[in-house]
Amino acid sequence: MAGFLSLLASTGMAQTLEPEEPAEQRPAEPAGSLVLVGKPVLTIGASEMDLGTILDVNKAQFKIDFTNTGDGVLVITRVQPSCGCTAATPNKTEYMPGEKGVIEGEFDPRGKEGIQSKTITIFTNDADHPSSVVTFKSNIEPLVKLEPKVLNFGKVDKAQGKSMFVTLTCGTPGFEATLATGSDDRFQASVVKTEEVEINGKKVRRSTVEVSVNKGARVGRGTSTIAVRTNEARADLVNIQVVAEVTGEFEITPSPTTLGNLPAGQPFEAKIVLKSRNGKPIKVKGVELRRPTNLGLETAVESNEYNTMHTVTIKGNAPQRSGAMQGELAVLTEEPGEEEVEIKFYGFVRLAGGQPLPPIPATQPQPTTTVR
Repeated sequence: MAGFLSLLASTGMAQTLEPEEPAEQRPAEPAGSLVLVGKPVLTIGASEMDLGTILDVNKAQFKIDFTNTGDGVLVITRVQPSCGCTAATPNKTEYMPGEKGVIEGEFDPRGKEGIQSKTITIFTNDADHPSSVVTFKSNIEPLVKLEPKVLNFGKVDKAQGKSMFVTLTCGTPGFEATLATGSDDRFQASVVKTEEVEINGKKVRRSTVEVSVNKGARVGRGTSTIAVRTNEARADLVNIQVVAEVTGEFEITPSPTTLGNLPAGQPFEAKIVLKSRNGKPIKVKGVELRRPTNLGLETAVESNEYNTMHTVTIKGNAPQRSGAMQGELAVLTEEPGEEEVEIKFYGFVRLAGGQPLPPIPATQPQPTTTVR
């Protein structure tokens, strides 16, 4: 009996310890993860918007409405404006099926005028349309209209000078320009008058500013910003760009002074001619190379027997690298007011097609100036 019970007990234990069939294995989902199922679809309310007429001092706000019309979670990955004048941000990045959303934007019209067209590109996980573009248009009107925006005097004889006029028009009652100042002593500016005028049936205020190249101005190319103060707080400073080429006793050829195309690493020689405009003899004492000073260029000047024409020669080796080469000469004369005639020159260095460049010398010769 005892042996039978022992056998029965051992048999039961064996049955208890026998392993069970393995259960079906399922991958565990990370805690807090969002499982994207279904197909999201971005549907925009309007792909084109008209912001209307905007003053250039007022920022415009706009909204882009959209809906996730698919059956999966819509994710906005990026919103990209077409220029830095526009900013746009969605109210969030994930949208459930059927959920509506808004992208809020702002357009800064400063520095712009007339009809403008900008875009916002929306990037999402919509498989069929991963990027969608919304275009918005506007008509920018300046609070203060400047005409012209740039004054180009062209060539101006220093003995004569020259004047040009700019108008500032504004619809603000009582508007007027109060002061005009420049940043270059070749120019002077002043407010001439302010009057009321009618444009397209609307009365507006207009100030006129006179800008002049002074008689006896320094010879050479002059640029300046004329700053005009106004009594309109939203546009109390208006800038006018001016440029002029003040000419003296010399006519310089070629103008502009270009050396042309220069083979990289190869010797070159170029000539610049200074001719008296009215046949007046002008003695030239020499010529100085102001820049570049690291290329070992040589300069020389030769005058005719009447001192009415002077030829400046530049020679040396072009740089080893391709690209623009710019420089500046100073022709030294005995002409009052033109003791130094600055000549800016430029050229373009090009690589010789398929040919190796010559070795770079260990030392570069120093620039030299010769007077003949």
